[in-house]
Formats: sequence, C-alpha cells, structure tokens
Amino acid sequence: MRIWIGLFLSLAMPLQAETLVTQSKITAVTVYPQGAMVTRQVAFSAPEGLHDLLVTDLPQGTDPQTLRLAPPEGLQVGAYGLRSGRLPPQDVPKSAAFLAAEAALEAAQEASFAAQLDLDGVKARVAAAEAQIAYLRSLGGSAEKGDAETLQATARMIGAEVLAAAQAAVAARADLPAAQKALKTAQDAEAKAQAALEAVTPPKNDFAALSLAIAVETAGPMTLEITQYTPAATWSPLYDIALNHERGETTLDRALLVSQSTGEDWAGVALVVSTAQPGYLASPSSLWP
Repeated sequence: MRIWIGLFLSLAMPLQAETLVTQSKITAVTVYPQGAMVTRQVAFSAPEGLHDLLVTDLPQGTDPQTLRLAPPEGLQVGAYGLRSGRLPPQDVPKSAAFLAAEAALEAAQEASFAAQLDLDGVKARVAAAEAQIAYLRSLGGSAEKGDAETLQATARMIGAEVLAAAQAAVAARADLPAAQKALKTAQDAEAKAQAALEAVTPPKNDFAALSLAIAVETAGPMTLEITQYTPAATWSPLYDIALNHERGETTLDRALLVSQSTGEDWAGVALVVSTAQPGYLASPSSLWP
C-alpha cells in the first residue's frame, strides 16, 4: 500500500472521534491542450468535533502534489493522506438507466431460458417417438412363433403403433424450426440487453482514497471542494472546409475535439477549454540576446 501524507493546516489533532466515509462528484473540468484541472465536490454531514474524513473514489495514480482543498466556512482541514490500498468497498448508487437496463436483461434472460425449454421439449418428443419406433421394431423381430391369426394381429398392432410413433416424430420435427428460431430471437434480445446494461454500467476502476483530519465547528451538512490536475486529457480544434464549385462559395465549419482517458465519466460537468499550458510553466523560458 502506498501512502502519501501532506499538511493543509497546522492543527492539534487528537484521536479522531469518528470516521466519515463518503464519495466525491465531479462538477467542473477545465481542459488544456495537455492535461485538465478537475473540480470535485465532497458533500457530507458531520457532528461537531474532530473526525477523519475518507473520500474513497479518487482515481488511481492521483498526484498528491496537485491536490488543492477548499473547505467551507466552519470546517478546518488538518493533515491529509492519499492511499491506494485497504480501501472500503465502493458503494456506487445505481442510476435509473442502470436499473431499467438491469430489469430488461433479467426479462430477456427469462425469455431465453423459456425458449430453450421449449426447444428441449420438442427435441424430447422427437427422441421419444424414435425410441418407441425402435422398440416396436425390435419387438416385432423377436415375436415368438404362433398361429397365423395371432401373428397377423401382432403385426397389425406393431404396424399401427409404429405409424403413430412415426407421425408423432414427424409432427415434433415440424415444430423444431419455430422453436429454434424463437430461441435465436431470445438469445439475440438477451445479447442486446447485456450490451445496453454494459453501456450504462459505471467503470470499475482502481481507486485511491483521500484521508483528511477535519475539525467541524458547527454540525450539519457541508461541501468540501477538491481540485486536481490530470495529464490524461486534451483538446484540439477541428476545421472542415467545403468548396461549392457551382456557387463559388467556401464553407468553414469549426469544432472542438475533447478527449480524456482518466477512466472517469465527465457527463454533466461544467466544461471549459483553455489555451493555457500549465505543464510548461514549471521553469522559466530561456532569454536569448
């Protein structure tokens, strides 16, 4: 387990009275040509006193030196540490879209199972009829000798039963295509439902946890803001030029391409693109004579 410890404020922190486990929500992102500044809000409620706040869903590989904490009024932050092991299990709430997709998948699985049972039943009818025919034929071949009338009656009985069994086999085979088609349709629906569920399933990433020693002056709900820099994002301009020969006109379409590989969902955030390059400001540029 990797642990990084920093100090935000110098506070006298005795043993924490309570550990508060919570998660963050990305609310705003500023994307640069290389990298992005991500703003998170951590909403929680705490009683008055000293506590240990554990934010469990920071991305793995978070650079602790880029973390900036903005506590609200009435909250003081002391020592904080970043760890990547021995984390509590993630309790990610299921969205309405996920619950609907999950229910659709369960219904599709039940339909697929029922279609498989129907197909198995048709195949069982075919197998039973064929087994009956084989038995009747073996019975006729092993019939003991007797008077002509008895042999004729036995032959008529076996012939009638074989005919009935053969007709049952034919009828069962006639039902096979429909049952096979129904199973294929149900399996395709199940595959689509599985894909739809995977599309709305939150990514399962390795997370890091931010542990903070906090002092709450006034009990109640509060929101801590965390900003961090990530290099796994970029944006670039796009230009499409179309020439109309007949009209002699040129059309210029402009767009932006924003991409990121952080493993987190940025849907619904306030997105800003910037031409600043914070990654290149670590050292002064050379001044030539």
